[in-house]
Amino acid sequence: MHKIVMKKVGQKPEIEEVDCFPLDVMQDFVGGNIELVRFPNKIDLWLNEDGKCLDLGPNLSNLLPGDVIVGDVFFASMDDDGETVGLTDEQIELCLKWLSPK
Repeated sequence: MHKIVMKKVGQKPEIEEVDCFPLDVMQDFVGGNIELVRFPNKIDLWLNEDGKCLDLGPNLSNLLPGDVIVGDVFFASMDDDGETVGLTDEQIELCLKWLSPK
């Protein structure tokens, strides 16, 4: 099982476990086509690439300077081959720190 951090619009972040990362599952998580934003420490943010055009609700305003991330998102990691994998406990802690109210 792989651990991810899910952040749905208007809700607190949750740690969830998934078996694998096929495209359709990732698209279900974000409600449409996926887009990747890479962060330090091999942490990847997956979001709906059409979220703003679809007027999805604002979700995160403190991760990207000058931008608001809309729609449901999730954080995962990548292995040395660039494949999506679950987060380590340390990465989860860092994600939750980023998502905590300032």
